[in-house]
Amino acid sequence: MILWSKNKLLSHFIGVPYDGEKADVWSMGVVLYTMVTGRMPFDDSDMKMLVQQIKRGVTFHNPKQPVSESCKDLIRNMLKLDFKTRLSVEEIEAHPWLTNVSLSREERAMSEPLVHAESSSSASRTLS
Repeated sequence: MILWSKNKLLSHFIGVPYDGEKADVWSMGVVLYTMVTGRMPFDDSDMKMLVQQIKRGVTFHNPKQPVSESCKDLIRNMLKLDFKTRLSVEEIEAHPWLTNVSLSREERAMSEPLVHAESSSSASRTLS
C-alpha cells in the first residue's frame, strides 16, 4: 500500500482520516506543554502505558513552574485526541492566552515574554 506520492496527499492513516494541519497542531501542543512545564505531556517506555496516557488526556501534575488556566486550556484543546474537535491554527491564533484578551492580571503576568522587544533589540546591538 502506498501512503504518499508527490502528486497526492495522505488521506488516511491506519484507517483513520488524516488531517495534516490537525496533526501539526498536536505536535505544537506537545512542544508548548514541554516548554511551559519542563516535562513531556506523555512519557513512558512501555507503549501500552503511553497509549493509555494519551487516551486519558493531558494533565498538569507537578509542573516545574506555574501554568495559567488559560495556557492549560489552550494546550488541552491542542492535544484533544479527536482531531475533529482539536483547535485549528486560526483558533490557536485567536486564543486568549496568545492575545491576552480576558485574562486575569495574574495570567497576563504569567504569559508575558521573559525578554521584552526593547531589551532584545538592545542586546542584539551590543552583540553585533
